[in-house]
Amino acid sequence: PAQVRGNVAGCNATIQPGVYGNVSLGNNDTCTLAPGLYVITGLWQEGNHSLLKSSGGVTLYFTCGTTAAVRACLDTDVAGTGGRLDAKNGALSIAAGAPGYTGFAIIYDRKNPNALELQGNGGTEVTGGIYAPNAAMTFNGTSKFGVDGGPVVVRSADGVGNGSGISVTNATSTSLTSDPSPASLDR
Repeated sequence: PAQVRGNVAGCNATIQPGVYGNVSLGNNDTCTLAPGLYVITGLWQEGNHSLLKSSGGVTLYFTCGTTAAVRACLDTDVAGTGGRLDAKNGALSIAAGAPGYTGFAIIYDRKNPNALELQGNGGTEVTGGIYAPNAAMTFNGTSKFGVDGGPVVVRSADGVGNGSGISVTNATSTSLTSDPSPASLDR
């Protein structure tokens, strides 16, 4: 089982894979992710001019529950419940590759109702796929960010502002090979 890491307030260091609640990067922080799977049940939020980065081998999996009791998201979960990424004030530079999820950099539980908020003013680049089938992906301002290796699977994509957009290059067809949580029957 993944190690429970809890909440992180301010991140200007390298953090390790595990189960996280809320992680907030302060203004101008650079938070480096060591290779592995990050299971997230809270809000990961970037401060102004912050950078969340990896050199590769990372998958961020946003689901529901708590760090002590991770669970799949339910049809009854509402926005604000469960894990979500708010990177609209900073930059993101991550590359996929956690074992079992080599093609995906960001995964939202299939019933996770939260938005995936990105921004590209700081040079945001995601290498690998983004899978968030129930999420609205938003990018604001003059955002232009890139996804290399795709695919990008989201409920909707909304660029708000002049010239906002996304560039997907080298898109591939890929599939999830396993579920990051223990298998269980739900019906």
